[in-house]
Order: sequence, then structure tokens, then C-alpha cells
Amino acid sequence: MSVQNKYKLSFSITFVVIVLLSSFWMTSIPSSGFLNSEENQSIQFRFGYIKPSNESKNLGGIFESIKDVTYFAGADRLSNNDNGTNLSNFYPFFDDVSTELSFNEKYTYLPYDMTGKYGRSVYAIDYVNAIMLFLRGDELISQNAASYQIEWLKSMIETSDQLYHIIFINEVPQSPWFWDVMDELQINLVITENELYSPSSLVVQEPSDWASAFVDHWDVWNFSSNSNIQTLLLDALDVDLTITALDLSGEPIDQMKQNLSSLQYDEFVQTNTMIPIQSLWRYHQGSDQIRSTIPEGYDITGENPITERYQIPSDDWRSQGYDDSNWNVGQGPFGDMNEKIPLNLNQKLPKLNDSVTYYFRKTFDLLDDPFQIDHLFIYMTFEDGYVAYLNGEEISRDGMKVGLTTHNTLAQPNETYIYEEKDITNHRDKLVVGQNTITVEVHRSHPKSSNFIFDLSLIYQIENK
Repeated sequence: MSVQNKYKLSFSITFVVIVLLSSFWMTSIPSSGFLNSEENQSIQFRFGYIKPSNESKNLGGIFESIKDVTYFAGADRLSNNDNGTNLSNFYPFFDDVSTELSFNEKYTYLPYDMTGKYGRSVYAIDYVNAIMLFLRGDELISQNAASYQIEWLKSMIETSDQLYHIIFINEVPQSPWFWDVMDELQINLVITENELYSPSSLVVQEPSDWASAFVDHWDVWNFSSNSNIQTLLLDALDVDLTITALDLSGEPIDQMKQNLSSLQYDEFVQTNTMIPIQSLWRYHQGSDQIRSTIPEGYDITGENPITERYQIPSDDWRSQGYDDSNWNVGQGPFGDMNEKIPLNLNQKLPKLNDSVTYYFRKTFDLLDDPFQIDHLFIYMTFEDGYVAYLNGEEISRDGMKVGLTTHNTLAQPNETYIYEEKDITNHRDKLVVGQNTITVEVHRSHPKSSNFIFDLSLIYQIENK
């Protein structure tokens, strides 16, 4: 008997052990608790903050290097050395480097005169389930001087139903009255040029350089002490907010976490995300080959809205049962933007030839009873117009004429809308427990239009009464 046959079992076991050890050795083992790709699938919003420094920074390079972040905040002076970079995805706070007039002229895409006094230098934006407020520290020196800005701040928060309240400002007053306002309005994050402030009760993971602030029950992260930190990444998932510090190469080097469930709301609202931003979608160019049916009783002029529930056939592209297996798959935001608006697109779409429309489809699961849902929202990013359907029935449109649309229907000319909130609570009866399908047709305003963008998030809320 040969040695090979005699020891065949031993050789086999030894070979398997070597393979397993080799696989283990070649596998990269996580060494820190930062967000992984699986967690990213459920993120409700992602927003970046760029730390200023004494060295000039190329914003365009930063935008390009962190591809999964579309929008950033930072000090106004960061843009001074980027004459060739379009700033439409940069939200600055006033830092006294520019005059108010030049600030207004530089950032023409910002909301103008929301306060009735400060032009574009004090403003707010809604971003999915957050309201982000950009204040002027130079106008908060004294309580009397700050009264106009503070009253505006209170009105914005009190009329907002957003969960996250985040302030960006070049520097904060150390006066107790300012922090009393922060407590009153349940501000959960204040970010300055070099520091991040958080109510102590919300913090569930502390970063390095974490210390008590100069005001009671607030803590501060002095991220300026780490010269390797270039950006902060804000990721929200329901009541959890993770702030990750990234170095120059985009690698995570520090992190803190908040949990907002400890806030004492008069009526606590449970927020659930069915479709997060930057999700995977199936998509296809509009075409005569893709069938759309006209439901019985549908007025193609739109003058007499349909009042009866209807069900479209399964070969209609909006139907839940439609076979979209031959459609392309991509991650939002989708788009085709000219060089003047270099938004960070995860999926660049081919030029449209014989159509002005792209169709999008996505399935998702709902575990709760639709009739227990108190609020239902979609957050739309689009240019120029869209019509959205839930399980085959229309739920929202903007920038489009009423009535019947085809893949050749032109939208009204519009600017880019970024995660604009649309309340579709009155369509919650179109949801079913289990699998659902949302479909969206996005139209250009002109066959030769150079700009097109789409992304969508779907969120519902249940009030714990």
C-alpha cells in the first residue's frame, strides 16, 4: 500500500485546515466599531461637515473623494480658493470673512431673506427628517442684539415636525441665555468651526477629546485638536445619530453617537424608514415599448379626478406584479448634470434620445398595519418634474401637468429640489402589510435639457399616544 493511500485521510484533513487558516489570514478583520456597508443600507440621511484649516482646501476634491455624501456644510472661507468649483452642494455658515453683500452674491442658491433682515447669511434647510439652521455668531454677542435671530430660530423649530434639530455657526456665545434657548428648542447638535456640542443626556458613545462644556448638561468635542480630521459624517437612523470623523483619505478615525429617545417630547413619534436615501432602484428609459394603461373612468385631461380605486394590469410598468428583471439596477441619487452643477451622483444615467423620461421601480416591505400609521412622507430629489405611484396608484406629482402623461410629456422648467418633503398621509390606504412597490416617472422640461436628477426616501411615523 502506498504512503499516499495509507495516510489519505490525514492528508485530506491537513489540507482543509491549511485552506481554512489561509482564508482566515487573508480576511480583513474589522478593528473598530465604525459604520459598515450593511448598516449603510438603512441610513435615513447622510450629511457632511468640512473642518476649516490654515491650509487651503479644494472643495471639489473633497466632494469627489467622499462619493457617498452629496451635501456638505462648512465655513464660508472654505470656498475662497475654489473659483472653479460650483458650490450648489455646499451649505456655508457666515464667518465674517465675506461681507453680507458678497455672501449673498456668492451663494445665490441659498434661501434669501428667511429672517427678513440677514439676507442669505441666516437660513434653514429641511433635509429628510432634520432641520439644519445656519446662524451668525457675530449677531449673537448680546441677548438684545440676538433677539431678532433667536425669535426666527424659535419660529422655525416650533413650526417644524423634524426629529433632528442641528445648528451650524462659526462660534457660539458662552452666555447662559443662549444655551437656555438651545434647551428650550431641544437642539440636539451645535457644530462650530472646530467644536461639536451635544446635550450630555443624548450621548451614548463618546469620541476622543470629549469634555464637559462651559454650560451645565452640555458636553463638547474639540475635534480641532486632531489635525488629521478633515470631515465629519452625520448618519441618521431613526432616533440614532452617528458622527464619524474622517481623515484626509476618507478613513474613519473617531466617532460619537447620540440617541434621541431620551428627549422628553410631548408626544413621542416613532419614525420608520421604508426606503432610505441612496437606495438601489431598477430604472429604464421611457419608451413606447413599456406599457402604461388608462384606468377605467380616468379623465385624461385631469379636470375630473378619478374617485374610485383601480387596479392596473400586471404588464403595466407601474404595477406591483410587473416583470422588471431586465431593467438596469443602480443606486441613487441618479442623474445627468452639466458641469455647472456637479452634484455627487451615485448613478450617472445615459443621455435620453427618443424620450424625456426615466422610469424607476423599487419594492419594499411594511410590517406595521397601514391604518396605524399617523404620518406618511416621501422626500423627493428631482429636476424637472415627476409622478409617483404606490402599488400602481398615483400618490404625488410636481412640475407636471394634470391628467395623462406619457414618456414624451415635458415637465415644467424647475430648479433642482433636494429631498423636498411631500406629505402623502392620505394615501396610506394604498399600502399593504408585506411587499409593496413604489414607481416614479421623472421628466425633463426639454429634450435637450442637460440636467436631470432623482432620489427618494419613504418614511412613516406612528405616534405613541
